[in-house]
Amino acid sequence: TALMGASALAGRLAGNGWALAASLLSLPFFLVPERGPQTEAPPSRFLLPAKAATLIFSIVAGYLFPVYLPCLAAAIALTRLYYAKRFGMAYPSLRSPR
Repeated sequence: TALMGASALAGRLAGNGWALAASLLSLPFFLVPERGPQTEAPPSRFLLPAKAATLIFSIVAGYLFPVYLPCLAAAIALTRLYYAKRFGMAYPSLRSPR
């Protein structure tokens, strides 16, 4: 949470509006694990910030560098294919482990 806040501050100080916006949009997701009970929490509560920040920053990067989106799609497809063949599992997945 502190590091995402620091990235928002760095984006502001550097005058990088895109980094500032992506950091500020991601920041609330980092508060989810901080505010909930600390005992027997489901893993999904702790994975949500990383998944949300990755999605938000990827959208911003894809907007700024359109060639990034097809490369990202290819990397995800090839990673899913590799994990399906090698380990028999669906990874990466949007669903959280139970």
